[in-house]
Amino acid sequence: MSKADVTVQGLRVASVSEVLAQPDNTLPALAQELQYQASRAPELAESKQLSGRPIIVMGDEHMPYKLLK
Repeated sequence: MSKADVTVQGLRVASVSEVLAQPDNTLPALAQELQYQASRAPELAESKQLSGRPIIVMGDEHMPYKLLK
């Protein structure tokens, strides 16, 4: 994990500066990595289909709200 990077399971998917410079709130590299991780996980039980898989977002008080959003 790095203050300069967005990571998933330790894999860098983008730099914070790249994300903050984008005009929209979409991060395709993050979406792609999360889909890949979900494809490797066991299939969700029917009772969990609507709520989906949990994720943990880590940051601190210095994280810009735009990045979190």
